[in-house]
Amino acid sequence: MPPRTDPNPAFLANADLPRITLGTGRWGGTEVGTHFDFFGSQCEGKDLANVAGPSDRKHRAYLLQEDAAAPQTFGVDEYILTFPDRGSADQLVKDVSGSLDGCDKAMLTAKVDKTDNISAKGAGGKDITGRTWVITQQVNQTTKQRYRIALAQVDNSVIYLLVPTGESFDFNNGQWRAVGERAGARLSSTL
Repeated sequence: MPPRTDPNPAFLANADLPRITLGTGRWGGTEVGTHFDFFGSQCEGKDLANVAGPSDRKHRAYLLQEDAAAPQTFGVDEYILTFPDRGSADQLVKDVSGSLDGCDKAMLTAKVDKTDNISAKGAGGKDITGRTWVITQQVNQTTKQRYRIALAQVDNSVIYLLVPTGESFDFNNGQWRAVGERAGARLSSTL
């Protein structure tokens, strides 16, 4: 289990996020917010800022600084939604996963790649489960926007991670899966 090094122990610590350019850049996280706008990949089928059911919802953004190669839109958003019961969390994961999986059929502008399963043990042996995706949206005739998504669950809490990326500046699949698993481990230590 990672040590508690951050003032917001349920969220990723800055050190949990890999740098993209070797030896360059540093991550910085914003304050945790309980009121936020949700900007996803357009494939989630739910607005996490307003979805019914959570007893608690929080958001934190992470920005990569001091890396000249980083696109201006590059950063990680982490959302944690806690439900009164496990069944409600299970249902949100099922709904969002299904929407992401079928997005290329529902939206002709989307391409969906399922990447890795998230499966790890958290604090107290809690199961961390979920999966990762790469979604590419055709914005116009010449422009595409690519997103990496991780959706993880620990007990009655759901973690959603999103990063807008590009072909040349991105995490690899293994790094992104590890970020999703670490997010689950961080959250599990507070439950």
